[in-house]
Amino acid sequence: MAKKYQVFISSTFEDLKEQRDAVVKAVLQLGHLPVGMEMFNAGDQTQWETIKSYIDSSDYYLVVLAHRYGSVDANGISYTEKEYDYAGEQGIPRLGFVIEKDATWPADQVEAKAKKKLDAFKSKVGSTRVINFWNTTDKLIHHVTFSLSHEIARNPRTGWVRATETPSGSHLAALAGSAIQGTSDDFCYYWPIIHPIVRGIAKPRFENHLYADAVESTFKEITHLIKEAYKRVSGDTRERDGDDLMRKAFSCERDNNTHVLLRAPILYLTDRDLATDSGYSVQLGYMNLFAGAVRGIRNPKAHANIVIDAGEAWEMIVLGSHLMRMWDRGQQYARSLSA
Repeated sequence: MAKKYQVFISSTFEDLKEQRDAVVKAVLQLGHLPVGMEMFNAGDQTQWETIKSYIDSSDYYLVVLAHRYGSVDANGISYTEKEYDYAGEQGIPRLGFVIEKDATWPADQVEAKAKKKLDAFKSKVGSTRVINFWNTTDKLIHHVTFSLSHEIARNPRTGWVRATETPSGSHLAALAGSAIQGTSDDFCYYWPIIHPIVRGIAKPRFENHLYADAVESTFKEITHLIKEAYKRVSGDTRERDGDDLMRKAFSCERDNNTHVLLRAPILYLTDRDLATDSGYSVQLGYMNLFAGAVRGIRNPKAHANIVIDAGEAWEMIVLGSHLMRMWDRGQQYARSLSA
């Protein structure tokens, strides 16, 4: 079975676009799965949780450093360094690629004020087992290709395999014809398709046969993420929850005759134009799905000792995963509107 490994690529943003794109291509050419969260606003606590979930699900971590320290949190620590530290805390192998001191580099991409912090960070990266120095993009890619291949060979990680290539690859098809039954082991090969935040929350509970807890925790986390985003965007400090929260966050209004949008949603659930029938329908349709999931799935699990089997729990977890992907899509669209 050919394994693919998820590789998290970390760097500052503006100064290393070319290099990061080249690293992504190099990882793809090795047959693996690059991920990087630089497109997210890491200063947002919700997005930082998302970044951590992607690191959690990664097999290897690469950091590329030049002459910028990058945006910092309230404690003055850059998010690139936070990602590096977090990956180390999770036991994920870290490979560092630091620009040579005498390499030619644009002066406007040098962050002089943060030099002391950046040098300390580079020293920290240098104290790890794998570090390489580069002065051109080609040399960087050479180091990435060799170092990652070597690390995979000497320290193979969990990785991902296609469900059809596993001994249990036929399980899902066999189970799909009727109400899904089975145990946690029947679903172990399908966690890679689950949204990383949901996977991080539900998987350990599910594998310990805590099926109702896995479902309840999934939908509590979804509610929490939406609640925090709603407060931040709307400025409404009232403690909204459940059905009320979902409708306040996602509802919108348009003129039925002209289709002109009269009131945009506070939070988006689609990347389609809401002035169109499809965009408007998706936004309101998923609003009702979110509201229904909280009312029909989260609340009963939270207020009663309900026992469910692995199959029923899996169906609900898949729904939670899909809702999270729609949430991500809407948030990316909202950021594009404000860019």
